[in-house]
Amino acid sequence: MRTLVKLPIELHIFPTDSLVGFAVSVAPEMVTLSPGKPAESAESMRPEGAWNLDDLSKTIKEIRSPDRRVGLWIEPEMAQVKAAASLGADYVKFHLGRLAEIRGNSERSEFMENAGSVMIAAAKMNLGIVVEGGVDYHNAAEITSLGKIHHVVAGGAVAARALCVGMEQAVRDMAGLVH
Repeated sequence: MRTLVKLPIELHIFPTDSLVGFAVSVAPEMVTLSPGKPAESAESMRPEGAWNLDDLSKTIKEIRSPDRRVGLWIEPEMAQVKAAASLGADYVKFHLGRLAEIRGNSERSEFMENAGSVMIAAAKMNLGIVVEGGVDYHNAAEITSLGKIHHVVAGGAVAARALCVGMEQAVRDMAGLVH
């Protein structure tokens, strides 16, 4: 895969012993840790509640290398950003899937304002920022204007649009919105 993919490779895993060992062996540039275990629901994205923080800190140190950054998949909440920074994460991947559920303009505005504040705080804590979930062609430009975002994951929106306009055009359209 490395011969075909020129971008950094990210592995998104649950922090089980076998998956951590796999991550170390395949050596992607980025490893994002998700809460819980594969059989559990990821609804509770709270590092301070879903994980044993001592174990998580050790896992981050085990995976990290000079060529590999480690991040946490979290909700855009200040307590979770602070937990990620205290654990020594290199970046946070904000799960923005709640955007798809919000119907009212005031609730949406409140969510976006909060997300922007949390992204600014994360940057001040020297955490890289990745966004995923809920990113589509209608909100991508607004989301990327919230803070210094390093990566945007919008695969579902791009794949859906590709059915109508082709993959190349769908990617160009999204790239135009996020750059």
